[in-house]
Amino acid sequence: MWKQTHCRKGSRPLDKDPSGSSSLVSDIDSDGNIQEENLVWVDDRAEETWAKYEGYLVEKYRDEPPKFDQDLWKRAAGGMKKGKVYGLGVVTDSYVHGSHDPEVCLSFII
Repeated sequence: MWKQTHCRKGSRPLDKDPSGSSSLVSDIDSDGNIQEENLVWVDDRAEETWAKYEGYLVEKYRDEPPKFDQDLWKRAAGGMKKGKVYGLGVVTDSYVHGSHDPEVCLSFII
């Protein structure tokens, strides 16, 4: 979801290729994660935050990362500012953000 909402139209993972009806998804790995190419991010911060988050996941979990790690996302995003985390909004309300359910939280990030 993060890439879909933070990349420019036409380069997003689920956008259609203008030359045909196929999506721009190049591959799907064994865990069902979409592998894309040619992403054009809306701004440098979105790209840098995603790159940091992916790096922290690999560093901490190596081969078996979870669907979402809120603490690592907070670290990649630069921590909380005024009760919000970049990409998450207010993280103190677990009901709103579904932090009790990683699958729900995942929809806000990826």
